[in-house]
Amino acid sequence: QVGSPESWSWDSKDQFWRPQAIISITGGAQNFDLSNEMRKQIFVEGILKMAVAMKALIIDGGFSAGVMQEIGDAISRENRVAALGVCPW
Repeated sequence: QVGSPESWSWDSKDQFWRPQAIISITGGAQNFDLSNEMRKQIFVEGILKMAVAMKALIIDGGFSAGVMQEIGDAISRENRVAALGVCPW
């Protein structure tokens, strides 16, 4: 069982968590229509399940729109994935 980011291994020398993989989510910031079932299949059962299994860090553009909003919403519901949103200044 993978567990949550808090249970993942920490490097005792550097004292920070190191992801086993990095998943970069890119896409438009335009909103789009998806059914709730399609959202669940793509973001929760697809991307997030893969991220948890791989102990990955998800990086996206940090906006609350389009694909980035969808992945952010999915992450907030699952709460088992480390994520970083990087947006322009």
